[in-house]
Amino acid sequence: MNKYKIIIAITVLLLLANTVLLGLLWFGKKQPPPPPNPGPAMVENLLKEKLSLTDDEIKQFRVLRDEHFNLNKKLNDSLHLQKDILFSMLGKIESNNVKVDSMTGIIGNLEKQKDVNTFNHFSKVRLILTATQQEKFDKVINDVLRMIAGPQPGNHMPPPPRGERPPPPGDHEMPPPGEGPPPERGKQEHPE
Repeated sequence: MNKYKIIIAITVLLLLANTVLLGLLWFGKKQPPPPPNPGPAMVENLLKEKLSLTDDEIKQFRVLRDEHFNLNKKLNDSLHLQKDILFSMLGKIESNNVKVDSMTGIIGNLEKQKDVNTFNHFSKVRLILTATQQEKFDKVINDVLRMIAGPQPGNHMPPPPRGERPPPPGDHEMPPPGEGPPPERGKQEHPE
């Protein structure tokens, strides 16, 4: 008789656990699927749609895109190698701040080269466009760059409205000395 009570109790507990688990799965917070990785075709389609590219412009764009992709692949390969070297130093006693500083400088330079490559790529793309297309391009380039970069972890700020770009550095006025935001507490400057 005891065996049956134990079996019934275990069966009831398993049924309850399964019911709770199914309820959590069914009613739990559903995560949206991650956005698709924007490949070259997505960027091309967006530019084709927004700028009304001609067949000739599309051919020129593809040549520029392939050049950009090949250079970035080389830079990414170098970047991964340098990061592997950097983090392999974690287990070595002789690693020091000078070596770490040197390695992070190399990594920073590679990141800079990638950004310069991307800037130069889109500058060349802009040159193959008509004046009307260039105006449209200037309005959508930030959307294109955000699409390429994908969602950034920890970025909880909403993106700027579509088509609006922040002013370039130097296009806004700086407040005169002494008229900026108030100094942080504990960091007030005292004249000597």
